[in-house]
Amino acid sequence: MVDVDPDRAGVSMAQLLAALDGLGAHVCVLDGDGKVRWVNEPWRRFAAANGLSPQLCGVGADYLGACRGAESTADALTTDGLRQVIAGESPEFTGDYPCHSPTEPRWFQLVARSFRAEDGSRGTIVVHTDITARVLAEQERAAVARNLLQLQPMETFGGAARTLAHEFNNALTSLIGYLELARLATTPAAPVRELLDEMANAVDRTRALVTRLCDLNQVRASRPEPVPLRQLADEVATLVRASLPSTQKVAVTGDAALAVRADRAQLRQLLLNLCNHAADALAGRVGTMSIRVRRERPAHGNGILEPSAADFACIEVHDDGRILSRGELAKLFEPFHVPAHARWSWGLGLSVALAIARNHGGTVTVTSEADTGNSIRLFLPIQSSGLAAAEQHANA
Repeated sequence: MVDVDPDRAGVSMAQLLAALDGLGAHVCVLDGDGKVRWVNEPWRRFAAANGLSPQLCGVGADYLGACRGAESTADALTTDGLRQVIAGESPEFTGDYPCHSPTEPRWFQLVARSFRAEDGSRGTIVVHTDITARVLAEQERAAVARNLLQLQPMETFGGAARTLAHEFNNALTSLIGYLELARLATTPAAPVRELLDEMANAVDRTRALVTRLCDLNQVRASRPEPVPLRQLADEVATLVRASLPSTQKVAVTGDAALAVRADRAQLRQLLLNLCNHAADALAGRVGTMSIRVRRERPAHGNGILEPSAADFACIEVHDDGRILSRGELAKLFEPFHVPAHARWSWGLGLSVALAIARNHGGTVTVTSEADTGNSIRLFLPIQSSGLAAAEQHANA
């Protein structure tokens, strides 16, 4: 407990109160019952700006009582720490708590310290400091760290994949050559011809896997150009429809003029990978895959988006198929993770999609809820350079 005697410090009470008014923090003094006896100017300004009534936090208000109406666990813990200081059970308490406004996230740090006035009465000084910038920075650093941890396995695997794909291609080239010679030496009716055809199909599937392995080393945009997203979505939808049964539909909606500057071939592969994932979720069901193109900025704090971008384009691939479990969602972007229900996946599609998106300054997010279905969202920064040309192309 701190003894307060301004005279012994050589300052007047007026000077002390003026100093507290000059602080950026919100300060109030409580009596032994937790009621407000004094507030500084920043406290009054904050209350007025946020529509807080004097009965709630002004002089004479039951501040401890108001705090007991806490909604979150963090609020409740802060209130209990404040109560212990007011009751004399603890000399000091420090705690962080959220205090979000309708328009922005906010966090504050509360420091409560008991004191004894010159007349022997006990009180508590409470200081609230805005720590929003610190919390957002910490969230951003944590997000960056998570993304680096996720990228490291991809980078390590990518180096090995380069060598592996090269060796596979050499072996496959020889195998394909011998297969073609064997097929030329047989007639279509020969019993062995069917076996040779099956071997050729197996080689084609292996070659497709090698191509995916090579994709891991070619995720950087090498030929960026203006890409009209609605036009790209229509192209990919045409490819996807050809592989789906008649009981499953593909719909494309959205802004026909929205465009980004990107490697068109990589963006087409990325979107096709997202659609293949949706096709896996729809396997064996009657349902619809929707591709929606719009402007939308992803939630703050992901730590990987292009910081200079003022706006983002979003391509959402939505389906009403099988819902993913929390465990499946956690492993969705891991290389070679193949969900049990997968029909089209080699386990590389979403890993490659995420790597391509990040190297274009964007990201990919996934949600899977029983009441809303599955949604994979690709976010890409909209850059002014080349945008007009892309829009002209889209409208041509």
